[in-house]
Amino acid sequence: MVEGSPDFAFADQNDHLLDVTIEHGGSFTATDPGVQRVEIPAGGSAITYLGWDAASTSGALVATKMYGAQYAGAVRGSWPVSVDVVADSTVAVTAWALQPAAG
Repeated sequence: MVEGSPDFAFADQNDHLLDVTIEHGGSFTATDPGVQRVEIPAGGSAITYLGWDAASTSGALVATKMYGAQYAGAVRGSWPVSVDVVADSTVAVTAWALQPAAG
């Protein structure tokens, strides 16, 4: 079971967190289903979407790592990314939703 929205942060190649605004809700790339309790069946999964406007990366520190957790305050995991998220970007994060079944 998940509820609400996940927690994300972005870091540059020096592993310094970028000053990125995280907004909960939809973006031009994804519709937010709204906060709800999501019961995940055996073998199922939940999904969230991130959206942001393209940013110029010329001379900017660019996100090379993304940190994420199921909810704010939980321990974040991290993984490498190659995205045009830079300082002062705004990233929209949708609430959790049940991942549609394949097929």
